[in-house]
Amino acid sequence: MTDSSLLLQKIRLSMIPGVGYTLAKRLISHIGSLSGIFSESIQNLQKIQGISEKLSHEIQNSVAIERAENEMKFIANNNITATFYLDKSYPMYLRQCPDAPLIIYTKGEINFTGQKFISIVGTRKSTAEGRENANKFVGALAEMGMKPVIVSGLAYGIDIAAHKAALENSLPTIAVFAHGLHYVYPSAHRETAAEIVEKGGVLLSEFPSRVGAERRNFLQRNRIIAGLSDVTIIVESDLKGGAMNTIEIANSYSRDTFAFPGRLSDKSSRGCNLLIKRHKAQLIESANDLVKCMSWDVKAQKKVEQLKISFDDLTEQESTIIQLLHEESSMDIDTLCYRCKIQISKLSVLMFNLECKGLIRTLPGKVYTLA
Repeated sequence: MTDSSLLLQKIRLSMIPGVGYTLAKRLISHIGSLSGIFSESIQNLQKIQGISEKLSHEIQNSVAIERAENEMKFIANNNITATFYLDKSYPMYLRQCPDAPLIIYTKGEINFTGQKFISIVGTRKSTAEGRENANKFVGALAEMGMKPVIVSGLAYGIDIAAHKAALENSLPTIAVFAHGLHYVYPSAHRETAAEIVEKGGVLLSEFPSRVGAERRNFLQRNRIIAGLSDVTIIVESDLKGGAMNTIEIANSYSRDTFAFPGRLSDKSSRGCNLLIKRHKAQLIESANDLVKCMSWDVKAQKKVEQLKISFDDLTEQESTIIQLLHEESSMDIDTLCYRCKIQISKLSVLMFNLECKGLIRTLPGKVYTLA
C-alpha cells in the first residue's frame, strides 16, 4: 500500500461517526490492519465488541471515502500534515489520553518529543493585569534558559496574550483550533496565526476542513490543550468557562495543574481561587514557582542548549549519541551499541572522543551520561 493510500485509510477511519480512539484500536487489533477494516464483511464487523449493525454499515459507507479524498486534496494544497495516533510523530502525551483524537491536522513543524510543553489558559474577558501576568510568566521562563512550547487556544484574552508572549521571547507555540484549518477564528488573530507558523510553531486541529467553530467543538478542543502538555496553568477565570473545563480535563489525565491567585473582589479570579482552595490546582505567582514545583533542572536545560550549538561540530553518529543520552539521561555501552547500531569497537572510540570534548562523562559500569 502506498503512503497516500494509507493516509487515505487513516483519514477515512477518523471520519466515521461513532469510531473514536478506543474503538479504532479495538478494530485494528481485532482485524490486524487498517486496510482490513474496510474490506471486512458487515457480519464479521458486528462480532467485534462495540460495533452495532448501524456502525458496521457506516464503516463500509462510501461517503467517508469521498470526504477523505477531499480532505487529502485540501491538506496537499495547503501544506498541512495529517498524523494518525499510531504514527511515531503523534504527540506522546496526547497519545496517553483515553479520548485522544484518531488524527490531528497541523500546519507548521514542531518536534513533539524531547521538549517541555506548557498549556496556558484563561478567560476571554481578561484584565490588563491578567494579560501582563501571562506575558511576564512566559518571558521569565525564557530568561531562565527554559525553552518550553507554549500551548493555548488562540482565543481573545489570556490565550492570545500567551501566544504573543511566546513569539516575543522566541519560544515555539501551538494554537489548538476548535474548527478546521481552512480559516482562523477569531479573524482578528490571523496575523498572529501566520506568525506562529513562520516562527517555528504549529496550528493544530482534530477537525477536518469545512468544520466550523461550533460551540461544542470548543469543549472538545480543550482536551487537546490539556493532553498535549506536561502542565496546564490557568491565569484568570470566573467560576465557569472553557479554562476551568480545561483544568478539570488536565486533572482527569493526572497532569499537573497550576493557578494564579487573585483578589477576592475580582470576578475574573474567582475560578482560580476556587481551584486553589479545593486543591485542584497549585498556587503559583511566578515562573520560578513552577520550575521549583516541577523540579525542573534549569542548568540542565541550558546545557542542552549549549549542546545544540555544538552539534555543528559533531559527526552524525556523535550527534545521535548525544541525543540519546539527552532523552534517556544515562545509558550503558551495550544499550547504546544496540540503539545506535554501531559496532562496539567503533562506539568505544566515539565515546572516548566525546568525553575528551567535555560533552559526556563515564559512570561506574560503563554507563554514560551528559557532562
